[in-house]
Amino acid sequence: MVLASPEELGLVTAAQASPSNPSSPSNTPTDWNVLHARLRHLGVDGFQLRKTDSGEFRVVLNLRQAGRTQQVEVTGASEDAAFQAAVQRAESWFIAQR
Repeated sequence: MVLASPEELGLVTAAQASPSNPSSPSNTPTDWNVLHARLRHLGVDGFQLRKTDSGEFRVVLNLRQAGRTQQVEVTGASEDAAFQAAVQRAESWFIAQR
């Protein structure tokens, strides 16, 4: 099995989404159907999105793979940034479990 890269799924890293990168797809809205498919592939069985009092967004992913569970919690300046960082962290965990 080969995992698709975040870029192949339309996701970008924080560095790619920086304002100093004019070719950044950060102005392109996240394709939530693609994101949900990626979350399912990673074994995410639930997630939570909250806006904090400071105006940041907190994403919590609940992952299950081969009898193991992991919770990924990430805070970002936007919903997209928080979800992208959470998916990257979840991918790292997913790969480490193999």
